[in-house]
Amino acid sequence: MTYAAILNRITRFYLGSKNFNGMPVRSLADRLEINLDELVPLIAPLVEREQVGIVYGDRHPNPHIRALPDEPVPSQLSKLRTDKLEQACVYPLRPYLEQVVNKDYFIEYPYALELALGSPQYTFVYFDPTVLDHYVRQDLCTHLSDVEGILTFADAEVHFSRAVLGKKYSPPCTELIAMNLGHLSKLSATDQQFWHIMAFPCDGSIHPDVNGPLMEGALRERISIFDALVGEMEAINSLLVHFGKPELFLFKAAHERKLKHYGFLPTPSYDHFQQFFLNFQILMFQNVNPAFLTSIGILDRSVVNRPGTRSRRPARTVLEFTNEWLKDNFPLHTEGPLQRLVEFVKQTRRDLQQSSNFLHTSHFDRTLLHLQRRLMWHAYHAVKSIRLTLEHYSGILLEELHPLVREEKVWVV
Repeated sequence: MTYAAILNRITRFYLGSKNFNGMPVRSLADRLEINLDELVPLIAPLVEREQVGIVYGDRHPNPHIRALPDEPVPSQLSKLRTDKLEQACVYPLRPYLEQVVNKDYFIEYPYALELALGSPQYTFVYFDPTVLDHYVRQDLCTHLSDVEGILTFADAEVHFSRAVLGKKYSPPCTELIAMNLGHLSKLSATDQQFWHIMAFPCDGSIHPDVNGPLMEGALRERISIFDALVGEMEAINSLLVHFGKPELFLFKAAHERKLKHYGFLPTPSYDHFQQFFLNFQILMFQNVNPAFLTSIGILDRSVVNRPGTRSRRPARTVLEFTNEWLKDNFPLHTEGPLQRLVEFVKQTRRDLQQSSNFLHTSHFDRTLLHLQRRLMWHAYHAVKSIRLTLEHYSGILLEELHPLVREEKVWVV
């Protein structure tokens, strides 16, 4: 069989597969009715001419997709031996695909076209965050955090990441979001065209805890501050048992989901921030166990409202009452973090009230991103101070606490 015929067979497999999969080298040998040793001299010239590339599965665990850019030709050729080819897949490369792909077939699918032309699936495209507005309004953004988000459609689920302008991820000046070609190609024709219009051509950097695990197989560097906050609250509940007290926080899945739903404010409007701030206050101040408050002798109707009654805002919050109990019973307790959180929340309420008098709710304000992070940072430090106090006086280090939370390796920016 000629080199052209082999290349044609590899290309037809690639373009005919569901997800632009590479042709297993073992399958190619079987269809040619030869063994792998006989196949090596037939495909080596194609690799040398950069008409095909071989993915061995040693850089990314799935050789059936071209996840990353191909290795240099000498490196591919050095591995071109039987023991390496058993799990390898072979792909046609862009110079050849440009000649044979019918671009009109993909006229409504710009990102599927990029894959058809041989681009790696983990090629990231950057977008203005307002691209998500349409999906937030339709409640298709089912999960957002300060790291990643998910759009859920009837027939597909796609992931996007936080990103910033520039070649190195750093505290953001210009916030972007990123999605890789593999996920972009799952979008409908209309959505692909919409995202294509909203693309932001630039050198960007995706979040390290997306880039590391995805591109390099590395472990996460830190944990989301949203996850760290909830982890600290759960640890407090566990520790209170050792002091004969009921749990402090009553977790309601709906409230936790809503807090994450407005995770990193992809479009920092006052409307979005107010939704986040409402859920933040519910989680921190209203998601409290009445039995705990009773156990420390401060429960009254001004602190916890009965179900179905209108919420009233007492002069003092439940965290302030909890702070007093800790101060009275644990002399080494540091009250500063809890008090700072309460004061900062009250100040934020006043500022939002003033802003609402002259700003439209859809008004964008980048300072809201920093305000949100400050709220989360104060909340995290406040609950951490409770956990540290309880651990110190109980002599217990909870094994259930996530190691990254224990080490205070938390993403805030």
